[in-house]
This record gives sequence, C-alpha cells and structure tokens, in this order.
Amino acid sequence: MTVFLVVGVLFLLVALWLLVFRNRRKMSAGKRSRLNFFFTIGVTLALTVFAVVYNNVILHNVSVVNVYENGEQEVKTNATELENYLTLAVTTLRVAADSVDIMEKNGRSIEEIYQYVTDQTKMQSEQFDENFTGIYAFINGKYMDGSGWIPPADYEPTSRDWYKEAVKAKGETVIVPPYVDAQTGQVVVTIAKCISDSSKGGNGKLKNVVCLDVIVKYIKEVTQKVSIAEKGYGLVINKDGFIIAHREEKLNGKKVADVYDQELLNRILQAKEGRITAKVDGKDCTLFISPVMGQWYSVIVIDSTELFEAVNSQLAINILVSLITFGLISFFYYVGYKNEQIYREKVEEMNIQVVRSLASAIDAKDNYTNGHSSRVAKYSRMLAERAGYSEPEQDEIYMIGLLHDVGKIGVPDSVINKPSKLTAEEFEQIKKHPVVGSGILASIKDRPKLATGARWHHERYGGGGYPDGIVGEMIPEEARIIAVADAYDAMTSRRSYRDVMSQDKVRSEVENGMGTQFDPRFAKLMLELIGEDKDYSMREK
Repeated sequence: MTVFLVVGVLFLLVALWLLVFRNRRKMSAGKRSRLNFFFTIGVTLALTVFAVVYNNVILHNVSVVNVYENGEQEVKTNATELENYLTLAVTTLRVAADSVDIMEKNGRSIEEIYQYVTDQTKMQSEQFDENFTGIYAFINGKYMDGSGWIPPADYEPTSRDWYKEAVKAKGETVIVPPYVDAQTGQVVVTIAKCISDSSKGGNGKLKNVVCLDVIVKYIKEVTQKVSIAEKGYGLVINKDGFIIAHREEKLNGKKVADVYDQELLNRILQAKEGRITAKVDGKDCTLFISPVMGQWYSVIVIDSTELFEAVNSQLAINILVSLITFGLISFFYYVGYKNEQIYREKVEEMNIQVVRSLASAIDAKDNYTNGHSSRVAKYSRMLAERAGYSEPEQDEIYMIGLLHDVGKIGVPDSVINKPSKLTAEEFEQIKKHPVVGSGILASIKDRPKLATGARWHHERYGGGGYPDGIVGEMIPEEARIIAVADAYDAMTSRRSYRDVMSQDKVRSEVENGMGTQFDPRFAKLMLELIGEDKDYSMREK
C-alpha cells in the first residue's frame, strides 16, 4: 500500500512538472527562475506533508511497541529482583535445614539442635537480613523456635500450613502461602523444607521439617518503587489472590477479589505473563505481569491514557516542528549538503595525500624500507577486510598502517641505516619510536586509534614486546593487525643483513609466531593471503 502511494505521488509530481514546464523554453530567464523557485517550494512542501504524516504513523506504531516493551521489561526486572531475594531466603533455609538434618542423623541431642536453630536465627537477623525473623523446626516430635517464641499448649505443628506444605513437597524447598501475623500485622512468607522421617514418629508417620519466616518488608519496598515513567503502581500476589505487597500498604494481606474483583484475578492467572487490558477501579488500564518463582505474580497497573500520554504529546510536537523545519530549510539543506559533500571529499583526499607524503618521508630515512608504510597499510586493510571490518574501519586501519612508524622521525639516520648489528644502546633508541610516534599522533583527537597503532604495534601477543610489555587482548586490535602486516613486510623486504625470505620461510615464521608474537586470529588470515599468493607477488601488487 505504501509503495503504491509513493509511486502515485511521484507520478503526480512528474505530471505537474510536465504541465508547468512544457513551455519553459519560451519564458524569460527571470520568470523561469521564479517559476523554478516556487515549484521547488511547492514540491518540497507537498513532500514534507507526506513525509510528516507517514513518519508520524510509523513513529506512533514504534512508540506504542516501545511503551509495551518498557512495561514488560520493568515488570520482569521487578520480578527478577524479587526472585533473587527469595532465592537468597531459600538458600539460607536450605543450608540451615541440611545442617539440622546432619545433626539429627549424627545423633545430636534436641538441645543441641535447638541451640543451633537459635544461634542461626540471631546470626541471620543481625548479620545478614533483619527481615529473616526466625528459623524454627519440628524435629522428632519436638517444636523448637529460634526466636524464643513458646507456643500455647494446644499448638499442633502437624496441622499448620507450613508443615503440610513441606511434607507435600517431599524434600523440595517450598514457599508456603503467606499470612498476616496476628501480633505485628506484618505479611510473613514462610520457606519450608522436609528433611527426614522422625525417628520418634513410628514407621515414619511424622516428618522432620525446618522453616524460615521472612517479613515482606523488602518485597514491599521494591514493589512500592516500581512504575513506568513514574506512572502506575505495582503489586505482588500469589495464586490464591493474596496481596503480598501493594503500593498502598493498607491493602497488604487482603484478597484481590475483595479489593478489585475475582474476574481480574482470573485474567491475571490465565495470562501468567505478558500484558492484558482490564477495568481497574472503573478505568481502562493496562496490566503488565511476570511470574515470580512460579508461585507469585509481579503486576504493574497503569491507566492506559497515562501510558500513552507521552507518546501523543511527542507526536504533536514532532508534527509541528517537522512542518516548520522542513518548510524553512528543505531546499537550502540540500544545497548545503551537496556543498559539504564536495568539500569533505576534497579534504579527505588532501589528508590522504599529506599522510602518504609523511609516510614516504619517514620510509626514506631507511635505505631498505622505501614504501614500507604504504605496504603495511595495504596489508592491514586486506587483513581488516577478511576480518569482517566495515569500509570506514578498513580506511581507518589503512591510515594507522601509513603512520605506524612515524616515531622513527626521532631516531638518528645513523642508527636506522647501520649495516652492522646494533648495540644495546642503539636498540634502545629504536625501541623508543613507538612512544615517540604515539606522542606525535595523540594530538589528532578525532582519530585516537592512530596513536594506539603507533604505540603498540611492536607488542607481542604472548608477551615480551615493547614499549609497555602488554599481552593478548590487552593489545588494541588495530595494533595486533599492524603487527602481523609489519612483520610480513619485514620478512618480504631485503635488509642489510639478509635478502628477501622465501615464501615457505615466511609462512613458517608466521605459523611459529601464532600465539607468541601474533594474535592467532590475524595470523591465520595472513596465512590465507600467503596461501592465495601462488606466484609470491603480493608485495609487488
């Protein structure tokens, strides 16, 4: 549909152009110029209106998707944070339960187990999390509470939810449905685990169970902070519709069916995850849902009007700004853009010529390396292309290759062209050229990689290089490429102390240097180039 619309608009413009300009040769230059101007303005305005309408439709659709994605991401993030917290509680309980189980199996007395439970309760609350309010257990028919709570005479542990849920889980750690503590009014979550049969229970009718009570204070704090662009509110419920945490604290511990309605709970449970729309407090709302530990649901409720308020405002502003901007500068922008293109191309060409001239001047210091920088630059581009670099990145690598030896400008000619073996002092002078080069190139702020290539192209992948002795991935990637290209050109160039190496020797040296001198990745690419160079003419090319 869109393609046909665009083709129709273009056809209409062409028809209009033919209609207006069929007699343009008969017009005076001034009239023809004015007609060109007004026609251009009219066409620009028509295209601007079309572009604004089309783009804003697309923007609206994309913005709606982004809003939904942000909401889903926000509720998932909240659910993940809650899961991490519950996982911590589960792990804490599991460690305590396993310890009690080992103590019971090793024949430790009830008093010793009780003391352990008491000590763990105190330690968890003081040193770990104040919301972990107590570890308690039912061991060999004996109830013990680490917080010191003494149950009434008619208290029967085996009739309690925590005991039943733990036994039902058959040794798996379980999160018991939360409850409201009668004394504090706080919502409490119990983590429970059945560890073994009671040795006092007779044929295993009684089970040993260890539990951890967690006040939902932290869960409540996390839930109260959740929103979408500071709009909406969060709540956490379980499958029974029990509100574990809510932005309005007075609703904690109540049922969804009582606060909202049963239909809302049914829709949340049916959706399980994702996004639904529903009436909440008489308003059309969007609900984002994410499960927590497979037993709870983190929910964000937001008025649908508020959800898209920012999107609609942005669209209105975009339409106004786009119309004004396009109407004022469309024609002049095109002219400016074309001029800028021409200017940029000239500047880039001039920069390349200057850099090539500088590289040639540096290479000329060494009688045996004329053209070295240019060849290294070309080899580096070839390696970068094979490595999957984009064209702009290949261009940058080429520039780095041209200037990698710029620091040799500070090395005396007598040292560079010395026909005999260099002394230790002379070699130290040679080793300074990467530092000198990086210092020179560091002033080119918009191309910082020029300096990194110059400084570290003599570092060795396995260590032992200079000037800084860095290794492996610490060496910038562009420097690792230059290192392989630099070494290849050195081996395929005649030196005062040797002739050009044979292709087999070059291949052998590159293979031997993989992982020690060279990055294996770029060394393999160089071996591919060498393998394809059947007539050993890559240097000449």
